[in-house]
Amino acid sequence: MKLKTSLFNPGIQKQNMKQHGWISLIYLIGLLFSVPLQMVLYAADENRTQYQHVEHLFNIGFPLQLLMSFIIPIIAGIFLFRYLQTKSAADMIHSLPIKRGTLYVNHVISGAVMLMIPVWLTAIAASMAVNAYSVFEFISVADVWIWTIVMTIMSLFYFCFSVFIGMMTGMSVAQGILTFIILMLPAGLFVLISTNLNYYLYGFSNEYYTGETITRWAPIVMMSEFNHTPDIPVGRVLIYLFLTVLFGAVGYILYKIRQIETAGQAITFQPLRPIFKYGVTICTMLLGGVYFEQYGTIEWLVFGYIFASLLGYLIAEMILQKTWRIWNGKTFIHYAGYAGMMVILAFVINMDVLGYESNVPDDNQIESVYFGNDVYPLTNSENTDIYISDESYIKNVKELHEYIVQTKPEQVDAHTPYGNNRYVIAYQLENGSTLVRQYELPIEAVEEKLAGIMESEPYKRMQYHVNDLDQELDNIVITASGPIQKNVTISNTEEIQELQQILKYEISSMKLNEMTAAGMNWGHILLEPAAQEENPLLNQPQPDIPWKKSFHELEQWLDEKGYLEQARVMPEDINALEILRVPGGTRGITYPDQVFREQNEQGMEQLVKVKDTEVIEEALEQYRNIGEGEYFVRFLTNNRRTELYGVFPENQVPDKIISAYNNE
Repeated sequence: MKLKTSLFNPGIQKQNMKQHGWISLIYLIGLLFSVPLQMVLYAADENRTQYQHVEHLFNIGFPLQLLMSFIIPIIAGIFLFRYLQTKSAADMIHSLPIKRGTLYVNHVISGAVMLMIPVWLTAIAASMAVNAYSVFEFISVADVWIWTIVMTIMSLFYFCFSVFIGMMTGMSVAQGILTFIILMLPAGLFVLISTNLNYYLYGFSNEYYTGETITRWAPIVMMSEFNHTPDIPVGRVLIYLFLTVLFGAVGYILYKIRQIETAGQAITFQPLRPIFKYGVTICTMLLGGVYFEQYGTIEWLVFGYIFASLLGYLIAEMILQKTWRIWNGKTFIHYAGYAGMMVILAFVINMDVLGYESNVPDDNQIESVYFGNDVYPLTNSENTDIYISDESYIKNVKELHEYIVQTKPEQVDAHTPYGNNRYVIAYQLENGSTLVRQYELPIEAVEEKLAGIMESEPYKRMQYHVNDLDQELDNIVITASGPIQKNVTISNTEEIQELQQILKYEISSMKLNEMTAAGMNWGHILLEPAAQEENPLLNQPQPDIPWKKSFHELEQWLDEKGYLEQARVMPEDINALEILRVPGGTRGITYPDQVFREQNEQGMEQLVKVKDTEVIEEALEQYRNIGEGEYFVRFLTNNRRTELYGVFPENQVPDKIISAYNNE
């Protein structure tokens, strides 16, 4: 009985409800507006029910749900312990004959009750809406329970985390800001570190690692994905239940040892002040590196590190000392020590003492391999068949990897829009781990090794959806590239089967130069699966096969069937062709429309207009929509509202284009 009395104080509970009950009321109103009310509005809107499918309660009014789920609990943590951040209030409360532990426990209980009641009442209202409207037949009782459990756990987590942060700071504003920052800090810091490691480790794929881990380390980001995932990761949410208890317990310990006179100070515990100071410095330094790296030189990168780290260090010092008068020798000596440590760390990473850059797994360690120009398939859980276990294919990919490691070709600008310069290699190893490397290389540096991979049957089968061409299809839709809206739908069963065979032949015949030529597509070919439950293409994104300009068999078939003019841009769609020559050519990968704009500002003296149909057809067949070169073209369409732009690579300019330009 004595323990019960000491831990639970009805007077404190009553006072908290009187003073802070409005928090619970706002939470309840917000949740009722975002879930049950939205369910009623959804059920009443027939148009909305046709195109928006609801699988669980997180599909209803999700943006407001997400905001309420973390903002209100954080506010509750701030207001329930606000007395700690004001010296007079802290002195008064702690002069009462109530133990600190009792104060802490009762405030936490009050906050938990204020947050759980709105969630449970909303769950009851949502359950009633599910039973009242047939459009929610796919939402089960289990789905309602999952929503209730997830919202309860995450609300309590944000609340306890806010209280935990409040124990380490003496300012309510700082508590709110630091709570949000530290919630995002693990993911944000990982992104910054990964991005900066790109500058030092040859082959490091920051896109892969940030995509893999950001949702694991940031609860707000994790919750933001609930709206578009069919299965809520309850197991991952249960981890936050453990963290809720952990932060609540640590907050209890910190409360008991916290000194009252630290109210009003940015950081209440002396040992945490260096962590805060150098943590801010490191984060701003990494952010500065990411920003100034875009200028493309090591000088700007180093400047970014120095400027941003010094700025962050000085700001942190001003916050801790609560004055801007920090200009003394001691301050800069400490910063110099930090800078020296960072230089040593950068040197160690750049020397690759752990052998990261040269690590190529042995044959007996590799189970399967992925090769492509994008890391997205590696991070997309729906892609389960992207790895290939063919021994010959693994051998070719490994030989390419070894060649890159040994020769270390100079990487091109990672920000170039030329996607064919990116090569991603991923090994699935016997121990269950995955080794991923990413390189941004000019194709000339690895062309010989690439041919054995990209011209192989396993690569084409995976990259160009050959397996999907073996499935039964209802339609094949061919859509033209560019601003001219053209498409044709093939629905005849016999024609679909003919087209499937032609596409498989065209894909199997492709050579490396055809696959890597940027902008050499007439359009896209979409495969629409037959409506059969056993069809593996159902409920998946439609396979999209590029219609290469080298697919002559396909073009001939479309012409014979009378589909060609509906499927791609024809010379008859073009009113005139404008040819622009840039003496000496452009430097680096260029968008042709940008070249025309720049030349227009300079007078367009080199511009030639052509209306010859044969020249236009030759230009349509040979132009690329991105690249570098000397001759650029602009296709003026008949409707005069849309334009096509292109470029001809050096030594690949059609004779008719050169002749047409020189004869004017």
